[in-house]
Amino acid sequence: MIDVYHCPKCSRLLKCEGVVSVGDYELPVFQCEDCIVKKTIFGPDTEPFEMAYTFCVDSAGRCFDPTDGLGEESDDPDLDDDSDSDPSLN
Repeated sequence: MIDVYHCPKCSRLLKCEGVVSVGDYELPVFQCEDCIVKKTIFGPDTEPFEMAYTFCVDSAGRCFDPTDGLGEESDDPDLDDDSDSDPSLN
């Protein structure tokens, strides 16, 4: 697994901060505290948050933002949450 990687925005050398597990694969996660980005994570029409630029690196050495699309509405019926949430947990 990759332990260090350069920030795609500022080229600062970063240490791995953790991993994202997808099936049998683990992808290293990096964060650059120098590159602050605004992300809307709680859905459309919500206030964006400032956060450190976060990205993963795949086995081919390509970086990508694991939060791309987070907070956006989807027309995919397979992504609908049909679970009966327990209101006593709120």
